[in-house]
Amino acid sequence: MTSSSGRKWALLIGINEYPHFTTFEQLAGCVNDMTLLAGLLRDRFGFPDEQVKLLTNSEATHDGILGAMEALAEQVGESDIVVFGFAGHGSQMTDREGDEPDGLDETLVPYDSGRDPDPNREITDDQIHAWLQRVTAKTPFVTLIFDCCHSGTISRDAFGAKARSVRPDLRPIDQLPPSPGAGATTRSAGTPEGPSGWLPQNQRYVLLAGCRDDEESKELKPPPAGTPHGALSFHLGQALAHATPGTTYRDVLEQVRGPVRANDPSQNPQMEGALDRAVFGVENIEPMRYVAVEKREGATVTLAAGAAHGLSVGAEWALYPPGARIEQEEDRIGRVAVTQVGAVASQAEVVEEREEGAIGPGARAVEHAPATPDLRLRVVLDEDEETTVLRERLAASPLLHLVSPGEDAEVRIYRLAPREAVDDDTPVPQLGPLDTATWAAVGNGQLLMRPRVVEDPEAVSVFYDNLELITRYRRTLAIHNPNPASVLARAVDVELWRGTPGSPLASAQPEEASGEIVFMEGDLLGIAITNRHTEPVYVNVFDLGLTHSVNPLWPFGGANEALAPGKTLKVGIPPEDTEIPLSWPEHFPFAPQPGAAQPEEGIETIKVFVTTQPADFSALAQPPTRATAPPNDSPLGNLLTLALAGRSTRDAARRRPTPEEDWAAINRSFILRRAPAGAALDADGTALTVGDVTLRTPGVEGQVRVLPAAPPTRSLGADGRPGHPAFGRSHLQPQQTIEIEAARTRSLAGTEPTIEVEVPDPGPGGGQCLLYTDESGVATWQFAVDQEELAAERPATRSTAAPTTGTRTYRIDRAEPAPTGQPGTRGLPGTIGKKILQVLAFPLMDPVIGLISETLAARWEAKYRPYQLRAFTPETYQHPGAVLDARGWEQMASGRALLFLHGPFFRSHATFGGLSTDTLAALHRQYEGRVFAFDHPTLAHDPKRNAKAFLEQLPDGAALDLDLVCHSRGGLVGRVLAEQQSEFSLGSRALQIGTAAFVATPNSGTALADAKHLGKLVDTYTNLLAFIPEPVVTDVLDTIIAVVKQLAVGAIKGLDGLQAMAPGSTFQKALNQGDAPGGTRYCALASAFTPTDPGLKAWATSRLTKAIFGAENDLMVPTESVYEATGAGAFPIEERRVFDAEAGIAHTGFFAHPEAQQQLLTWLQA
Repeated sequence: MTSSSGRKWALLIGINEYPHFTTFEQLAGCVNDMTLLAGLLRDRFGFPDEQVKLLTNSEATHDGILGAMEALAEQVGESDIVVFGFAGHGSQMTDREGDEPDGLDETLVPYDSGRDPDPNREITDDQIHAWLQRVTAKTPFVTLIFDCCHSGTISRDAFGAKARSVRPDLRPIDQLPPSPGAGATTRSAGTPEGPSGWLPQNQRYVLLAGCRDDEESKELKPPPAGTPHGALSFHLGQALAHATPGTTYRDVLEQVRGPVRANDPSQNPQMEGALDRAVFGVENIEPMRYVAVEKREGATVTLAAGAAHGLSVGAEWALYPPGARIEQEEDRIGRVAVTQVGAVASQAEVVEEREEGAIGPGARAVEHAPATPDLRLRVVLDEDEETTVLRERLAASPLLHLVSPGEDAEVRIYRLAPREAVDDDTPVPQLGPLDTATWAAVGNGQLLMRPRVVEDPEAVSVFYDNLELITRYRRTLAIHNPNPASVLARAVDVELWRGTPGSPLASAQPEEASGEIVFMEGDLLGIAITNRHTEPVYVNVFDLGLTHSVNPLWPFGGANEALAPGKTLKVGIPPEDTEIPLSWPEHFPFAPQPGAAQPEEGIETIKVFVTTQPADFSALAQPPTRATAPPNDSPLGNLLTLALAGRSTRDAARRRPTPEEDWAAINRSFILRRAPAGAALDADGTALTVGDVTLRTPGVEGQVRVLPAAPPTRSLGADGRPGHPAFGRSHLQPQQTIEIEAARTRSLAGTEPTIEVEVPDPGPGGGQCLLYTDESGVATWQFAVDQEELAAERPATRSTAAPTTGTRTYRIDRAEPAPTGQPGTRGLPGTIGKKILQVLAFPLMDPVIGLISETLAARWEAKYRPYQLRAFTPETYQHPGAVLDARGWEQMASGRALLFLHGPFFRSHATFGGLSTDTLAALHRQYEGRVFAFDHPTLAHDPKRNAKAFLEQLPDGAALDLDLVCHSRGGLVGRVLAEQQSEFSLGSRALQIGTAAFVATPNSGTALADAKHLGKLVDTYTNLLAFIPEPVVTDVLDTIIAVVKQLAVGAIKGLDGLQAMAPGSTFQKALNQGDAPGGTRYCALASAFTPTDPGLKAWATSRLTKAIFGAENDLMVPTESVYEATGAGAFPIEERRVFDAEAGIAHTGFFAHPEAQQQLLTWLQA
């Protein structure tokens, strides 16, 4: 772990007041949040007062914020520590730069911004990113804290915690302020954002956000001690106040997530970046052992700490003289009782003083006896005759506190009258029209439980029981040890393990998409607890389930033995313990919203209590519910009583905990995803309807499950479902997922195994395709069958049903089970053991590129893959960028230079990034630094047009002497430059090609580029992704999807760049009839590739080699097409090397192969 020794800077922005927004959109806790953070940075982390800039309300205008950011960027030096914090509204606005997949920029809303007709003054994520690049170029110790959100479009009841977002500004670009301009660095459209949705993930900064990008960041309701705060900021403040040397951001996240979720389960704080770095880059944190007295007036003293530091009304604090050792009881000079708690300061009354005036400024206060908090759930409902029965029942509950209308409450119960329509002012608009009077409970603007009609005789009892159940669950989830001197939480490691039936468990790692640990229904759960304390400890483990259950996992059925120092307790991990399978609760969701889809995932939490003495935690288990707990006089015991009974039934113990009473409560949360029920497929071709999907599978049996649409994730998971960043950026959204398990074939006379699936049409303005992934992980794109053709075919099949209006049908031929290899050995998802059919929808009007049509590829490449000549150095060759400038041209023309030309779907860094750094360095030495690459469109422009564009970029008077390394289609561009120069007007420019090395170039063409095989071509490149490094997969997949969209709408024309590779194409005919170019030497690398993975081998053999090529190939190009006679004078190529199947080189694998690299070096050095 690295620690910074630089200076410390902070820019903190808190905005409660928004003069251009409605009263409802004003906030309350944002200034408190940033004031709290400023105090913590100064007092706990050593930030100098003059280097902590705090902007609040009217100070935090658009110009004020950007000016402060600019000043900070100028001031920051190497290895300085920088904190940027924002609490206020977030939002979205129309994207002006075209780099956002949804056409919207995420924004921070300054004090002076508004909505039409007021001007938009917002600061976009692009501007923050540009500023961040400047700062992180100087220092990696940067922390960003965003207690705001940009998702505010869901229908919510007005009651509850305010969300820190306002409606997007969807005005056209010409009605918005201009983009920051070409001089401002914006994010590449190929740069994926993290789960928070704000910025690309990066190890040079840490980003803390209040929620995921599809959630809301809430203010606490009710606020602690009357002090408004954001949920993230309040609990983050508590975690930072109690941070100790070595505390990492990951540690802080674990401490924050539990209590935030206890306040509102729909808010999941996110943290991205260097999570294992010490907070704020500081390792020498002094533990907060006391709170200073700021001033005294009469019997009232002001303590320099507030609610987020853990102070609460009613607590008693012991006072010691300035500089005294607080461990010495005889030094105590008095006691005070806290009467009022603010954001960063509290008031207390002197209750004991050794001598008059002994307590004064500078005195040190240490908690002596905690307050007795009221942990009951605060509930409000109207006071009228119709609510009397329910009010009386709630008032009698020891866990619920019925408050009067107008008081702060966590839950609002409505008795809703029948209604025919709803508007913005209607209570609980989520329910829509109602036929009968209905009870509804709302918290944080959303329904907490299933509504009940008033006539239901069980309604009152159900509401009462459910509210108590929720209360116990939330209070148990929130239990933590507030004592900063506690060492147990840092001395005990808790790790979740995951496995599947029949396989061993292993450490569960967060998925890249969400940053969360994810379990599927049916997975096995294990918990490994390691004692790194110097003394034995006692462990109790509970599972806090999706239905608010609290289930004991350890000890189970026996006495709790001590866990010795250095030992690990393995709960649910054989052979030490029995397995713990995870199941989806039968009655979950506990409180679904009528008309809403059933949730397919939920947050489950493992809570581990660690004590130095044996303790009985059985009272926490529910059901059954309890009103009181067994007597327990320890501080933890009193907290358990409060969690279960809502408030203490006796006076709190007036003593400080002794070291022997140390304890910790550690939360580990994970996402549990539901596995939908399946249905049996019929091999005779009878139609099976599951939901709104109809399947016909002649010759195929198995179990099918249809998963509902879900928000896209950011990686292609082990289950094979698309969710790679390229899908989201390309607006390719999952519509449905169909899974077929245990597939097997059954002979059916005259019919090969086929899967035919009929799915809902995406509707007007929508395009659609299907991505089919077989058991081995081989992925193929499917396009809808013509409906008229389908109707004509149906009578000849066993199913006579005509296609349904408003649907599209996809057909997968030869759908026999694919042979599988070892899991994870290949493929975009790797071996997955089941068939997955993912229905994907996209808008026909792309928000950036425009209408999906025959010109899509040309417009897409002009935007995202423009012509560009770039330097290619050992430092830059694996990354895009580094445009060749005038000085670079002078260098390239000063002697023989080397030019790299890439193939289809790729750019230079993606194609040649597999070369070793040593190989690039050797080439740079040989060519004295004259090495460059030509990025060019490969879909819409043919190679001749590419060559023309290259020549047009040569400066006047330039004379280039070039060697070429060409991959795939790039070799055709190279041949045009070498063989057809006379067809171009060079003027004062000159070009000579010396050696041209063709690597897998289709000099005689490839049949995959024929119009009728273009679908197979994109299938091939999709599966070739398995043979390229992950960092460039996104770059290639972006291009593949652009072609997929065009094919999905039937727009075959406009792909001239691909079809130029087809044998017999106009381009190929013209190219392969010329003479050999004078002074140019051709060399060739080719491969006869046979996949070793059984599934890919079967697919390639049947679908490519036998059906299309009829000869050896590298999956894309026939082997002999690279070097055999083409009709051109320079062919056949004599200087060639052909790799056999044992070399294992597919079309995209040459440049990572050491022997191929050495052969290129040999040819170029000759």
